[in-house]
Amino acid sequence: MKEVITTKYKKTSFNTIMLYLLAIAKIIFPLVTLPYLTRVLSVETYGAIAYVKSIIAYAQTAIDFGFILSAVRDIVNINREKEETSRVVGNTIVAKLFLAVISFIVILILSFVIPILRDYTLLLFLSFIPPLLSCFLLDFFFRGIEKMHIVSIIFVLMKTISTLLTILLIKGDQQVLLVPIFDTVSSLCAIVVTWIIYKKLGYSIKVDGIKAAFKKIKESFLFFANSATSSVFGALTTAVIGVCVNDLQDVAYWSVSIQLIGAVQAMYTPLSHGLYPYMIKGKDLKLIKIVLLIFMPIVIVGSIIVGCISPSLLTIVGGENYEKAATVFRYLLPVLVISFPVAILGWPTLGSIEKTKQINLATLSGAVAQILGLVMLYVIGCFSIVNVAIMRNLSEFIMFAVLLFFVIKYRKQFALEQKNNQSLSGDDNTNK
Repeated sequence: MKEVITTKYKKTSFNTIMLYLLAIAKIIFPLVTLPYLTRVLSVETYGAIAYVKSIIAYAQTAIDFGFILSAVRDIVNINREKEETSRVVGNTIVAKLFLAVISFIVILILSFVIPILRDYTLLLFLSFIPPLLSCFLLDFFFRGIEKMHIVSIIFVLMKTISTLLTILLIKGDQQVLLVPIFDTVSSLCAIVVTWIIYKKLGYSIKVDGIKAAFKKIKESFLFFANSATSSVFGALTTAVIGVCVNDLQDVAYWSVSIQLIGAVQAMYTPLSHGLYPYMIKGKDLKLIKIVLLIFMPIVIVGSIIVGCISPSLLTIVGGENYEKAATVFRYLLPVLVISFPVAILGWPTLGSIEKTKQINLATLSGAVAQILGLVMLYVIGCFSIVNVAIMRNLSEFIMFAVLLFFVIKYRKQFALEQKNNQSLSGDDNTNK
């Protein structure tokens, strides 16, 4: 029994390490391209790219539709049986393609309505191609079979190609359209590698029809609701700033700041995703407590240090034109501290005992607070990127408070389910 537990911890640790390497890559590549683009492009053009990406982020969220959690759960629960797993993969791809069509229609409408998008229509449409191609990148599959290293390798390959092309060939505003084109090229390369590996592992594609795809969408809705409301804190806020302020410089300052915050938050994701498959099986609340006790001091001290050096950091990352962004960046730093327990108490903790509605309620509470805050700022005439940052901190704290309430409320359920799982595991070992 002890050996089984040790093996599980080792596997969880390995997968978490692989996801951390992925997160590091997700930080390093933008930190290479961001300083380059902010220097070769004007502030206004970079602001336009940032604004378009905020809209495309919604399309990506709609296409992903929470499958990174729901499909992983399905694959884990069927014990990776090849025929059933192939069915999950096939139905998920069809569901994603359907959602991609809907997303494109919405983006087409927005291109006529929002002035900034109207001025950069071709950039918008080209930027939609990579999310469309992501339907064929099987991250959920590799996570479900707990081969996180493959996800990391494919991502690094994809970003290496687009980053090199960006640095070598983009020299000014007139070449801005090459940014999404290079992302498309790198996505195509990643798809080829993905399917070679997928086939070598002995899996195929089985599609049960459009009804099965719709069923997948229905089953994944609660997971999507969480990720969609989460995007309120990033993509929607950027979009609203572009409409209410209508200043591409402010959009650029906000985008650079929120991108740096997101880069740090990306470090939380691998730990959260690495814990999730283990928590589904183990329901080990003590592990969650240990993780929080170890990492929270690191997060707090790190945030203080970053706050002290933020003007220099923004100058290094964005250039001299972006030193003014240090003010809004400092106001956003509390988000880093609060969002770590939010990431851990959400899907890895409450999600492991099927408290999906409670997680969504927490995220929805934060999103509603953020939206109401933005509306209030606009109505009273105090809409600025600094005040938006303050509202962002408040909404994150509300989300944390709701999650903590539910973890405390259901703490006994963790112990009960863990005991039941250990009993079942003991019975299986006895039978063997």
